[in-house]
Amino acid sequence: MRKMILGMLLVMGVVGLMAGTAMAVTSTDSADINLLVTPIVKVDLNVSPTYYNFGNVNVKKTTCSVTALVLTNAGDVGITIDKTVWTDDAWDITKSSTSQDGFDLWAMVQAGAPGQSAYTTSQSSFNESGLQAINALTYDTKVKVDMNPTDTANLWFRLDMPRYVTSDVQRTIHVRLRANPK
Repeated sequence: MRKMILGMLLVMGVVGLMAGTAMAVTSTDSADINLLVTPIVKVDLNVSPTYYNFGNVNVKKTTCSVTALVLTNAGDVGITIDKTVWTDDAWDITKSSTSQDGFDLWAMVQAGAPGQSAYTTSQSSFNESGLQAINALTYDTKVKVDMNPTDTANLWFRLDMPRYVTSDVQRTIHVRLRANPK
């Protein structure tokens, strides 16, 4: 009988230890989940109007636009805009305005019309490294324009006319603005 009581006490002690051990264990297990999503964004830059006519301008003179072209970020993402001249007709932007058929062009974004001296080479000039094919344009990234969705901005130009020209035919300078998501 003693053996039986001793055996029962032993079994109850083992069961008690197991229950105590089971109660002392707490769960700290966790799992992390990474949810990935890529937004589909619309990059949409509008310009109105899409031209500016400087009119009749004497050679060797500088002229500035008197009305702005309005840039509108019609997309759903912030954009950075850079610029290039992609064709310059018979004139050559790679030449200085001090040469025949060469010209200098500047652009600025500002609420009101900037004065002629506000256009500076380091801030607003076009890249004069040479024109390339339309699919391999060199964009001027010295000064970029940043626009949030629905923002509008006024774009102004300054043109330094050539010192001499080979013809009095009206010229067209094609400017391309490129909007990139920022």
